[in-house]
Amino acid sequence: MGLLSKIFGFKQRDNERGNTSTANYPEEYQQIIKFNCILSSLLKEDRFIARSEYKQLVDEYASLPTFIETLKRSGMLKTYVETNNLDVITIHRFVDIYKQLAEKTDNKYTYKQLKSRTTISAKTDNWL
Repeated sequence: MGLLSKIFGFKQRDNERGNTSTANYPEEYQQIIKFNCILSSLLKEDRFIARSEYKQLVDEYASLPTFIETLKRSGMLKTYVETNNLDVITIHRFVDIYKQLAEKTDNKYTYKQLKSRTTISAKTDNWL
């Protein structure tokens, strides 16, 4: 298993469940998987990755952390994950990685919004 598979882990978990397609997942989860795939391919390239390259990802997927945080605050994240048979670790990693990328971009508004709305602990056990 490659380093990126260990970091993102979603390919292995999907294969363990027998899922080969994301067609049955909710749109937001499909976007999380797409974000992870795009970022993974950027990281596979053996070159410097300019801030402008990942800033576009941050801007494009800015609504997802807010959506996840809303579910968490309302106490519906666990139900959302269980009902749709989603991997909470994939969601947790997305938010964590997104937060790190948002901090590194020059878009202070995105970071400020994310920071004010996202208070996610590092422990998965307390995440739901």
